[in-house]
Amino acid sequence: MKQIIKRATAIILAVLIVFCSATVAFAKESVTPVIMVPGLGSTALYKDPGTDDQKEVGFDIGSILSVDLISNVLHIFNNADVDFEELMNELTSAAGSFTDFACDENGDSLNNVGIANFWDDSLDNHPDYLTSRPANEPAIVRQITDEIGPENVYILNYDWRMDVCDTADKLNELVTKVKADKGVDKVTLVSGSLGTSVVSAYIDEYGTDSIKRSVFIDGALQGVDVTRAYEKDIYFDADEAMEYFKEVKDVYQSDEVDLNAIYQALSFLKPQLKNACNYLNSIVDDKEKIDRIYNEVILPVIGNIPSLWECIPYDEFDNCVKTIKDMGFLDESSGLYAKIQNYHNVQGRCRDNLKKFADNGGEIAVVANYAVPGIPVTSKLHNETDILIDLKYTSIGATIADHGEEVEGYGEYISADRQIDASTALFPDNTWYVKNILHMNYAYGTEATKFVAYLATSEEAPTYKSVKSALGYNRFLEADSEQNIAKSEFAIKKLELKKSPGTGCDNLLGAFALCALSAAGIYLASRKKEQSI
Repeated sequence: MKQIIKRATAIILAVLIVFCSATVAFAKESVTPVIMVPGLGSTALYKDPGTDDQKEVGFDIGSILSVDLISNVLHIFNNADVDFEELMNELTSAAGSFTDFACDENGDSLNNVGIANFWDDSLDNHPDYLTSRPANEPAIVRQITDEIGPENVYILNYDWRMDVCDTADKLNELVTKVKADKGVDKVTLVSGSLGTSVVSAYIDEYGTDSIKRSVFIDGALQGVDVTRAYEKDIYFDADEAMEYFKEVKDVYQSDEVDLNAIYQALSFLKPQLKNACNYLNSIVDDKEKIDRIYNEVILPVIGNIPSLWECIPYDEFDNCVKTIKDMGFLDESSGLYAKIQNYHNVQGRCRDNLKKFADNGGEIAVVANYAVPGIPVTSKLHNETDILIDLKYTSIGATIADHGEEVEGYGEYISADRQIDASTALFPDNTWYVKNILHMNYAYGTEATKFVAYLATSEEAPTYKSVKSALGYNRFLEADSEQNIAKSEFAIKKLELKKSPGTGCDNLLGAFALCALSAAGIYLASRKKEQSI
């Protein structure tokens, strides 16, 4: 009998061990790996990468501030005469400090500059990256690792200057490697800023069979209106610049930069700022001078960088190409032109590609931040933006009022501040709008960043209904200075307050309700008086 019990116990224990092991294995397999595709400037660039002479390339503002350049700038601010030829010599010399970033006429690196490491293994092997910055992509990725472990999270390091379609080929290599290593059929792609353009190019070339979910954050995939500078849409206004800095300082949180002090200094120097704007506008209005600045200062540094061209909105592309070509810089027979024209076509197919992905069961989440008007250097300075990219583009099609203005109507798709009509977005029930967080500026450990991590890792597909049920968040969110998020009730309550001026019927009903409440109050007061008598 004892032998039977021992054997039975041994069998049961063995079954339990096998069952538990299988459960753990199944649990691991059920985790969908996440690949982060970061934005412009997120990966360090090096001169002579992979050699003993490898040296990081950066922006050293101090190296360009010569005595003569500073002197000329001070003359401009004080409305004094400036020798244009001397100014051009100084600007050309200053631009030379940035030529390591330049590309050749084919859109390839000009000076043997590139990335030092292409990581095809998980961030479990690169823990330093997770704490390399307190905000932006490293913070988002770190938050995601808290949910699914660093062994299931990867990042695409890439040369952000290059053609995003070429970078999409690198992304395909990483997706293929991750699938093989983890034994899965699909991955989740989380992309930010320029990285969303890479994902769009990947989907166009390789399809969506390997993608379970795609999360787009502050995406450039539909363009950025400040690139209208390529078509010489440039204008400077001191009052607009002051208003812009005022808006930015109220939102931007940093221990490194005191924007309040900068704003106060600009306020004190506003007359000088107006002088500078007047001088710059006089240059813009002089075709010979502005063409020289483009051809001798600006374009030698950025004119052949493919990714910057690929940030031009679809409808503005032809005008931008014509403007730069007419200045004699862009050659239609060049490799650069072939690359940017190819991506222009990809951008034209983007909405259809994403819609097809969603219609075939793919999971999509779009996060669009907003807080301030556009950078005050083009005619689109009143656009609502996240400080860099316009909300109408990051939302993939929502109707957006100019900063400080309001959209018409009311209802569940109208934001509390009446800045947004989400009903026209490509994915109205899969898009979230976060007010008061600047471009990609998510800090680790905050409610806002945890929300983004949830969108990337939740078991249930992220939709308006599922997120509201799980987290209580509306599609319109508002962050405070600590990136705490106001719950949906706040947005709905404010939205309802906006309904009352909508129609005469609403006003009559409100007046009737007020009269009814008043009458009830008088009646109850009289009854109380009667009872006391």
